[in-house]
Amino acid sequence: MKIKEQTRMLATGCSKHCFEVQIELTWFEEILEEYKLEIRLIVFISLSALQVI
Repeated sequence: MKIKEQTRMLATGCSKHCFEVQIELTWFEEILEEYKLEIRLIVFISLSALQVI
């Protein structure tokens, strides 16, 4: 019976850990997307300024 309980605890811990990693990855991806959007905006403004000249 002890082995079964330990296996459940390990499985629960793994699920929790995997879930936390997924949350952190999502947060990182969100920041990366914001950064990419900012870069695209800067490039667009730069190209627009060149076309005006």
